[in-house]
Amino acid sequence: MHPKRDRLLQILLQRSLRFGDFTLASGAKSRFYVDVRKTSLDPSGARAIGRILEETYATDVATGHITAVGGLTLGADPIVMAFALEALAWGTSLEAFLVRKAQKAHGAQNLIEGNLSRGARALIVEDVCTSGESALAAVRAARDAGAVVEKAWCVVDRIAGGREALAAEGVALTACFTLDDLLRATPEGRAVLDSSPA
Repeated sequence: MHPKRDRLLQILLQRSLRFGDFTLASGAKSRFYVDVRKTSLDPSGARAIGRILEETYATDVATGHITAVGGLTLGADPIVMAFALEALAWGTSLEAFLVRKAQKAHGAQNLIEGNLSRGARALIVEDVCTSGESALAAVRAARDAGAVVEKAWCVVDRIAGGREALAAEGVALTACFTLDDLLRATPEGRAVLDSSPA
């Protein structure tokens, strides 16, 4: 039994998984849509995410193999803080940072906002991993800033090549759920899976 994971699944099913007719960013049509931000911006969802991350990476945090957490804005924002706050509750202060989609054109002209020291060992987080491009943008920015990045984590892996793209850059992805996990948990989702080509 994984009560934290089960709790997060229930929140995702309630808040984030929708069925209908949707057009995805790629232009493709879909019978369902997953908006993890509806869960990560819910207090109970954020708490569940933070606790799962702390449980997953407790040893890495305790041994200094993870000293920072960050990701590409906007999907990573609540996840970064959920993990940082949970780690603090367990006695460890992680550096927290966000990567802009484009470098700021004024002020300090930052690409990375928040705190990331040269030599930090960073975990990259995101809400949904599809192609892996969002996570890779964060990985590259963090590495350019002098951080070591070897691990990434997402709430939902759509199993669309992201894991392989990250692995090609030396980053191991861990996902709390796959898209199929969410779909199998509902009758509508099971119908979608049953009607999908093999």
